[in-house]
Amino acid sequence: MTATDDVAISSAATTAAFPTGYLDPIHLSIPGFISSIKMLDPERFRSQLGWDESAVLPEAMPTRWADIGGLMQFNSKADQAYTAKFVFYKMPLALSADNLTNFLTDRYPTLLRRVCLMFASEERKEFDSMDRHEIKAMSLIEDIKKESDMGMRGLEADFGWEGND
Repeated sequence: MTATDDVAISSAATTAAFPTGYLDPIHLSIPGFISSIKMLDPERFRSQLGWDESAVLPEAMPTRWADIGGLMQFNSKADQAYTAKFVFYKMPLALSADNLTNFLTDRYPTLLRRVCLMFASEERKEFDSMDRHEIKAMSLIEDIKKESDMGMRGLEADFGWEGND
C-alpha cells in the first residue's frame, strides 16, 4: 500500500532514517524548495558526489539520494534543517483484534481467503487441496495485476529521455 510521511533532514546531515514500515520508494521532495529529489542507484550516486580533497561533502540542499545501508544517503550536507515529504510503499499493519481490516481484506478478500485455505491445506498435509487453492490464488493475483495496470491509465511516465540528469 502507498503512504506519505515526513522525513526530517537535520542541518548538516548527510543521511535520514526511513519512515516506519518503509518498503520501496515512490517520490521524495522538499515542499517550497525542490519538487523532486532524484533517487539514484548506489554506484551512480557515489560516482557523482562532490567531495572535496578531504572527502567532505559540500553544504547545500539535497538534490539526489540513494538507499545505502538502510538509510537515505544524500549528495550534500544539509545547509539547514528540512522536512521532506516521502511517498512510498508501506508494510500494512498486521491483522489483529485491534486491527480487523487492511487493504487485503477491503480490496481482495477472496484472494486472502484462498491463500489462507492454501496454508491450512498445507498444514493438514492435504497437498491436492493445497495445489488447487494455490492455482486459484495465483489466478486471482494475475487478475489483480491486470486491474492494477488499468489504474495507471492516463499516467504520464518520465523515463528520463527528455532531460539530462
